[in-house]
Amino acid sequence: MKRCPNCQQSYSDELVFCLNDGTVLENSAVSYSGDTPTVIVPLKVSEKSNKSLFAVIGVMALAIIGLVAVVFFLIKSGGNIEETKTPNVAQNQPNEKSSLTKEAVQELINRWEKAQDTPNFDDYKACYATAFSGIKRTKTGSENEMNYAEWLKDREKMAKNIIDVRVENLNISIEGDTATAQFTQHWKSANYQDTGQKTMRIKMFDGAAKIVYEDLKFVYSN
Repeated sequence: MKRCPNCQQSYSDELVFCLNDGTVLENSAVSYSGDTPTVIVPLKVSEKSNKSLFAVIGVMALAIIGLVAVVFFLIKSGGNIEETKTPNVAQNQPNEKSSLTKEAVQELINRWEKAQDTPNFDDYKACYATAFSGIKRTKTGSENEMNYAEWLKDREKMAKNIIDVRVENLNISIEGDTATAQFTQHWKSANYQDTGQKTMRIKMFDGAAKIVYEDLKFVYSN
């Protein structure tokens, strides 16, 4: 038998807490009688209590498992987000080094020449990178350095009068991510023509070769 140390109520061994005040019961070697009745708890009441206790433990276990799963998911998601940042940054950079070959440079020079002979200014414009800078020289010996917008604005005016542009003695060399094309340019419009030695520097941007520098030297009239 068990008894309550407070109210001295006696209970069967299956009960853990006092039904009067909730105090933890103690084992007792003495059987009480008289004013202290013995409460006999049937076995089915103890089984019900055990089932309730197991239910509480089960709910707590599920809650802990759920919390662990959430923490694990957040840690894993955070790692994936961090891992995807580096490729995004790399994709935003100009791809200047891929497939820079003499064949790609040759094809660009051919398109550049044909765009002026046609004439097709949109195709001509597509041959240049926005990071372009060029030197315009005149037969009087003056030099004028131009950026991308200035160069195209100047060339658009001239494109309307071009009759023929011809490339001769093309020489291509590649060093690192930059190709240098040197050739003799024959240029002819309705009222003017000249010949000069042209130098271009070319890089790759998003898989396409584009001109980043242009200079015409040793110009002489025909």
